[in-house]
Amino acid sequence: MGGAAPSSCTVCGTSIPEGAQRCPGCGAVWGEDNRCPHCHALAGVRAGAGGWLCMACGKPREKKDGTTVVGGPPAPGGAVVAPAPAASAARGKSTGLRLLGILGVAGGVLAATAAAMVIPGVGGVVVAAALGATGVGLGGWAIRAGSRAGEEASTRTTASRELQILELAEEKGGVLTVTDVARGLGMSSAEADAALTSMADGSRVSAELTTDGFVKYVFRELRALKAEERARSGAPRVRVDAADAADVEDEVAGRSEELAEAYEEVEAFLDPRPEREREG
Repeated sequence: MGGAAPSSCTVCGTSIPEGAQRCPGCGAVWGEDNRCPHCHALAGVRAGAGGWLCMACGKPREKKDGTTVVGGPPAPGGAVVAPAPAASAARGKSTGLRLLGILGVAGGVLAATAAAMVIPGVGGVVVAAALGATGVGLGGWAIRAGSRAGEEASTRTTASRELQILELAEEKGGVLTVTDVARGLGMSSAEADAALTSMADGSRVSAELTTDGFVKYVFRELRALKAEERARSGAPRVRVDAADAADVEDEVAGRSEELAEAYEEVEAFLDPRPEREREG
């Protein structure tokens, strides 16, 4: 049994919207269908090689009716961020074209009916057919163009939302939580959960369960790029002025002379011959 959703999360206290399968605040799940037979934790599953894997221990799991899939369809109640200006324009264009298409079809039918009633005989039928075909054809074209504009608006909205999340992930070092996105982009927890879930494909962005039971989203590409930048930068370079470099060279030369004199003294002490013979 999946179990009825609680009114509020037992982990973080966030209100649970009706129909949700996990907490929009921390990602916690509930119900025996989410209990892992291996680690016995209440955790969702994610798609893995050859099947479903537990979010807590990573072992194979069976997906039941009430099992929550992390990285699957967005949670109920989720929404998207405010559309960008270009997306708003495309959406307005879509609505206008669809309305124009409906009016075109209706106008063509009415014009055809009027022509058939006013013009007698075969001529009326021909005129009515021509008017009807023109109106329906133009109306159908406008409706199809409106549908394409609507799809374009949805694509632009999604792209704008993902770009904002990627910029936030770069600031956070490649790891985000629902709370990070909700605070950073000024949206609700449900909206942030839906946005992150739609981006979690298991390869570039993966959903992982922390030891505290929270879901974090790891942006693997961003983390890899950060690691490469740190590796290329290497140790910090220290700039040395020319005057300081000259002082260092003089000090090294003086130390070398002192070492040479000390070496001669030690050599003289160890040589048992008289000083006159050594000089000769």
